[in-house]
Amino acid sequence: MKNIKHLLAWTGLLAASLLLVGCGSQKARPATSSPVESSVKQSEKAKSQSSHQSARQKQASQKPASPQKTSRQSGQRGKGAAASSKSVKMEPVIKKIRAYLTKYADNSAVSVEFIDLSNNRRQSVGVNENTGMYAASCAKLPVAAYTQYLVQSGKLSYSSKLTYTSAADDTPNHMVKGGTGVLQNQNPEGKQYSVQTLLEDAMVHSDNAASNQLLYHLCNKDQASFNAFLNKIAGIPSYSKTMTTLQAARVMAYLHSQNGPVNQYLSATDWKSEKIGTLPVRVDHKIGINGAINNDVGYVYAKKPFVLAIFTNGWSNDQIAAVAQKIYDLAE
Repeated sequence: MKNIKHLLAWTGLLAASLLLVGCGSQKARPATSSPVESSVKQSEKAKSQSSHQSARQKQASQKPASPQKTSRQSGQRGKGAAASSKSVKMEPVIKKIRAYLTKYADNSAVSVEFIDLSNNRRQSVGVNENTGMYAASCAKLPVAAYTQYLVQSGKLSYSSKLTYTSAADDTPNHMVKGGTGVLQNQNPEGKQYSVQTLLEDAMVHSDNAASNQLLYHLCNKDQASFNAFLNKIAGIPSYSKTMTTLQAARVMAYLHSQNGPVNQYLSATDWKSEKIGTLPVRVDHKIGINGAINNDVGYVYAKKPFVLAIFTNGWSNDQIAAVAQKIYDLAE
């Protein structure tokens, strides 16, 4: 009996030991999921990722989209357009001028560009405005703009002296030797002239010799910089006496914004009361004449200021003045 009691005690101890060993083994084993549990967790994870992705897509769709520029908004106009405007939503004045200019759409002898400067959108309209025409002395405007740019950027001063050289009369894209102006009558070879004097003569008297000196000493001295400047302000890839009225109008708008002495010079031009200058308000303008070529580009100080460029072949001063007056009336 005593042996049986000892046997039962040992059996109990052995069972307890086995139980403890089993518990310890379960505690140490890493937890695993059943295939069903694993599938559920993966499904929930996928749903969570899908939910986050959808949220991101929704958030992205709520961000304001960057406005896409149309060809007109970006300043590019289809070649051959009758009377085109740069903005899809046109102001009433632009619509009226566009309707008026349409009658010249098939007339290759005239090109017109109008830029409304009365609001920040600078809307414009033109006819044959992308057609290159001989600009004559209107091509002096880019030279004047670059000269003022050099002064205003500290690379030059109006009092800087340039030595007159006849070599300038053969510089690329030079104005015709002789022609209009007063400098040629002063036996100028080797003499020094200030930048301001040359600029004034070129704008007031349309002096070919003065413009050629600026072109030779300043513009053609660094043609790469000159052309980069013109491309930036007016979309002119390289300087030429062949221009479009769109380019000429942009140069005039830039010139006015420089607020330099050229504004006053163009207001006091020897052709002050001709062509666009016949309007009943102040006009800063530059004419261009060569044979049948008859051009004018001006900044008009109307109640709603604007720039107007008119290039023609075979037109009279009165014809140009009539177009300018009509556009002025429509703009008012």
